Amino acid sequence: MSDAEAITIPNEVLEQAFHWAMILGDTHVSPEEQQAFEHWRQQKYIHKIAWQRIQIIEQEFTPARTLATQSSAVLNNLVNKRRNKRTSAVGSALSIMLMLGLSLSYTHKHWRYDYVTGTGEQQEFVLKGGAQVYLGSDTTIDVEYTNTGILLHLNSGQLLVNSSAATGKNKPSIITDFGRFKPIGTRFVVSKLANSSELAVTQGQVQITAGQNAKLALAGERWRVSANQHKDNKQATNQGISGQARYSISKQAANGLAPDAWLDNVIEANNARLGDVLAILSQHHQGWLHYSDEVAQLRVSGVFRLDNTDGALTSLQNSLPIHIERTTNWWLKLTLKP
Repeated sequence: MSDAEAITIPNEVLEQAFHWAMILGDTHVSPEEQQAFEHWRQQKYIHKIAWQRIQIIEQEFTPARTLATQSSAVLNNLVNKRRNKRTSAVGSALSIMLMLGLSLSYTHKHWRYDYVTGTGEQQEFVLKGGAQVYLGSDTTIDVEYTNTGILLHLNSGQLLVNSSAATGKNKPSIITDFGRFKPIGTRFVVSKLANSSELAVTQGQVQITAGQNAKLALAGERWRVSANQHKDNKQATNQGISGQARYSISKQAANGLAPDAWLDNVIEANNARLGDVLAILSQHHQGWLHYSDEVAQLRVSGVFRLDNTDGALTSLQNSLPIHIERTTNWWLKLTLKP
């Protein structure tokens, strides 16, 4: 079973993927559009899976799609509008066609992660034993109860655990591709990034384990677990490098952001890099948000709403020397003011 088949993808992410399929299906794709697509696809794990899903649908439903395109005046009109007007949005008829294809192809399958949130969504639940778990935007996890304890497999996104009500083995360990996070204390946040996992401890202590490496994280600290350059086990073995030594654990400097502020749907920044603030906003923004290195290096303080990303971006534009270019509702670019 492939990832593309196993994950339930939020409708808005599927629509974004179909939007890009329409753009890339055009005979005149600009280098900037190609770059924007690659940025979108690499930005979040769920985007990669959605794009795989689109490819599967295209392969399985090419004859039906061709017939629909030939026979539907509405669909042809929407496609022509896309070719003649680069800023057109995804048509509702195309979205219906996509959803119908997904339904016909996957109604007999019920594979999914235990818990899933879409863009801008949050979810909370209580584990057996009393630990509270809060899921952030675009997050997928599996819960595993074992004889030795509770395991939360964080596949994408971020979560916050408050284990103050749990004792012993009822305090859950967080498992990612890069390491294991076991709480000794109470409250902490784990984020799964493309090439690393990050931990922020707000209360208590957390034991970090990655291969044979181990560190103890204290309250107020941030840590990162990342893969060394020898990611492939076979390559590492050939070069005499233990597979257990492929990961590194490093303490991170304070970044000026409250790690658990997203629970209140806000970003709390205190002299933080604008790039770090925009990275969080992009996780809640519907579409592609691009900014230059010069913009990312600016510093910002304030509180910004995650449930109103347009308002947050407008506030940043009013308080910083930046300008927002809106090519479409999906495509925003932040540049320094001249």
